[in-house]
Amino acid sequence: MIPDSPKFQRTNFVAASLKRPFLMIWLTGATFLSASCAAPQGGFPPPTYSAKAIRATVVDGATSLPLEGVVVVARWVLRRMWGDGPRLHVAESVTDQQGEFLIPGWGPEPRPALMELQDKSPQLLLFKHGYVPMELHNGESREEFARRFPNYRNMTATEINKWMTYRGYPDRALQDAFWDGLTIQMSPFQGTQERWFELLEIYGSGPVNDDAKQVPHLLEALYAERAYFNLNALTPYNRGVVEGFFAAVKRAQQ
Repeated sequence: MIPDSPKFQRTNFVAASLKRPFLMIWLTGATFLSASCAAPQGGFPPPTYSAKAIRATVVDGATSLPLEGVVVVARWVLRRMWGDGPRLHVAESVTDQQGEFLIPGWGPEPRPALMELQDKSPQLLLFKHGYVPMELHNGESREEFARRFPNYRNMTATEINKWMTYRGYPDRALQDAFWDGLTIQMSPFQGTQERWFELLEIYGSGPVNDDAKQVPHLLEALYAERAYFNLNALTPYNRGVVEGFFAAVKRAQQ
């Protein structure tokens, strides 16, 4: 039998591809993102990412006094064509007596194929007992935000976070954070222990499940919250839920 010519083989491949729409979609996406690796300009994601250091100050939202011992976690999260991806980089810091923290710069780190940074990276998680936990997103540049809110420095971090767009700049090889150099206000917690546990689950479950090795200070602070709960006063079901959460934190520490 005479083997097929290269031209005939290519024709058969194209014909077969047209019969498989998913294959054509995958090839189109792969071609697009492969080209982006070679062409970081013009809106395409770069082959590597780096980030500038983040320095900021955390204060009590009621008194404006600096807060010592706030755990700050910064997460640069990737996204795939079809949804969220893994973390590219995770780091944590703890505020000093002046309420200041530093997340060191990093990179360059290679960008995995078919992924780019989420447009709201880095995400900042702030946690301290007695204060409402916070998750702050990165979005538009400070210059662009100032065009919409010229007096943004008089706004609280919660207000800024509310009005910030989540465009981000995944096409930039060197990333910076909107919050660098700003003052972040944390609100004192006022509520029941049931509400406090809800906040622990909301803000703690992600780092416990996905970032355990990179956030030892956060895990330590979360587990210390176990002493806050009067387990004997809870129903058997709620006691099991609370104990289950702290057991997961303890396993993540090991």
